[in-house]
Amino acid sequence: MIISLAVGYATITNGGFPGHSKAFAAPVTGLSLPGVSSSVPTTDASVFRASVINKTKRAEKPISSAQQEVAAQIQAFNATPTVVVATEDAVVRAAAVAPPPDLPPYQVYEVQEGDTVSSIGERFGISPEYIIANNVEIHDSDFLVLGQSILIPAGNGILHEIRYGETLSDIASRYDVDMQAIVDFRANGIGSADDVTENQLVYVPGGVPLPAAPLPEAEPIPDDAAPIEAPTPVPSDGSTGGGSSGG
Repeated sequence: MIISLAVGYATITNGGFPGHSKAFAAPVTGLSLPGVSSSVPTTDASVFRASVINKTKRAEKPISSAQQEVAAQIQAFNATPTVVVATEDAVVRAAAVAPPPDLPPYQVYEVQEGDTVSSIGERFGISPEYIIANNVEIHDSDFLVLGQSILIPAGNGILHEIRYGETLSDIASRYDVDMQAIVDFRANGIGSADDVTENQLVYVPGGVPLPAAPLPEAEPIPDDAAPIEAPTPVPSDGSTGGGSSGG
């Protein structure tokens, strides 16, 4: 312990003890103390070099004219703002602009159980009198045959089949309506007042129903008519019914 302290002091003062020569100027060899090394560590003189970076650019392939055109289109597309229109708005606008669908002149309805003329008219929004006027086979508004097919007009109007020689003016006068109303109903397919043919079925909007034709009545039997006698029965043996002759 004492020796270690002495060596340390001599090293610090670079000489020796006061009043003494520099006896410990030379390094002491042959001493081995735990944790103390007599050799001076050497300094690593190696130099760290940065990794080599290849700054040479690779040769790029030439861009074809087609690729340049596609790139220009993509660039123009990205530069132009896209206007997104809601699908619902487009449908609403199209429905507002589009003309209403043409109504057919009539439709055929099959009578169901419990139907009456009044109930059918209420279902289709038509007055019962127009259902009767367009179906001559209906004589009783409260009596319909199950499964019977009846014509339901497009509205409160008359379905009329044009006869040979008739004109639209005649038909309009017959049902007390304006002739132009018949032409304007698009489902009739009439381009002009003279564009009608025989047997063509037209719908007369607002036509006044004609009075129903009276049913034929049975001929009355006069009171003074002679009673009709029943024929005399003929016997099964072929005789006339008289007395037998003697002989």
